Amino acid sequence: MKNLLLFLWIFLLLFTLLGGERGEALSLGELQVQSRLGSPLRAVIPLRVSAEDWGKKFVVSAGSIADYRELGLIRPPVIEDLTVQVSGKQKSDRLFITLSSKRPITQPRFDLVIKVQLDGGTLLEKYSVQLSPTPEPAPPPAGRQQVYGPVAPGETLMDIARKIGATEETVSRVAVALWQQNRDAFIDANMHGLRVGSYLRYDDLDAAIRTISPAQARQILREQWAAWKSTRSETETPSTQTAPETPPVSPAQTTPEPLPVSPETKNPQKASQQTTSPDSPASVPTESLSSTLLQKLEALEQGWQERIDALRKEQRRLRREFDQKLLAAVDGELRNRVASLEFRFLVLAGAVSLLLVLFLGNLVLSWTRRRRQQHAQALDQELGQVLDI
Repeated sequence: MKNLLLFLWIFLLLFTLLGGERGEALSLGELQVQSRLGSPLRAVIPLRVSAEDWGKKFVVSAGSIADYRELGLIRPPVIEDLTVQVSGKQKSDRLFITLSSKRPITQPRFDLVIKVQLDGGTLLEKYSVQLSPTPEPAPPPAGRQQVYGPVAPGETLMDIARKIGATEETVSRVAVALWQQNRDAFIDANMHGLRVGSYLRYDDLDAAIRTISPAQARQILREQWAAWKSTRSETETPSTQTAPETPPVSPAQTTPEPLPVSPETKNPQKASQQTTSPDSPASVPTESLSSTLLQKLEALEQGWQERIDALRKEQRRLRREFDQKLLAAVDGELRNRVASLEFRFLVLAGAVSLLLVLFLGNLVLSWTRRRRQQHAQALDQELGQVLDI
């Protein structure tokens, strides 16, 4: 019985020494990124060290090319600029691995491998670093002002007037009011020179348009168009309009073509083709792009479409590459865990087999002793009977 207890104690000791894993004594927490894309990297990783490893020296660094290759990854160039340090008191739970860089990080996503060496053992931990872009603040309106913008390419002043609530009866007056309140947003302060990307204030438009009659608005449109044509005479082509001109109000990157207005036409046959009625304010067409601009826009659209297609192909390629690397990493981790489990199983099986052999041996010895004692007693009885006779 004493031998059996001794064997059980030996088995428990072997299971404690060989069954545990070293990784439980040292572990890393989740990555906490504290910076954004386009700025120097700032990140921390909690580091947990067991009490039995306090006082031991350990080395923390970014993974090498060989470490990345072991995990099925490619080491990105941005790792070269990272500084890895350990901060905090060792005999506490406040140990951190701090990651920093001197230069701004312009890569939105990359794989980071942290390598920790302690007492002859090595721990590799893989993180996926994702940096969010810094939000660009929109220009806030001052006080209670209302602001429209930025002006897009091809967007006309009439389009903007309609977007902020003007009707067909008030669109020309709202356009004039916008121009009067934002002269600095126009080239040469001309309402036909609207700058792309500018912002337009529209404070109390109702009060502003009450001071502008439809006739005054049409007159201002004609005067501004005449001034715009005179300053751009070298780029204008002659036109043969017979009716008074009410031009479209468009951004400065295009040269609007003058269009007829119906109230005062001199040609009765052409008057029937006017787009406005005599008893309504002049309306201005919203489509004023020339054929040259349309061709440029089509070429630009085609170029962007090609870039989008190329980016989509690159995205699919990167996704396939990422899936392959992820599968390789998962496969490697599973292989390591299976090998560890197999080793532990073999140790446990060997210990159980040894205990079973010792137990069976102890049983055989006990049975042999009892048989010898029984045989000796039988001999003693037979010898006593012979002596009695």
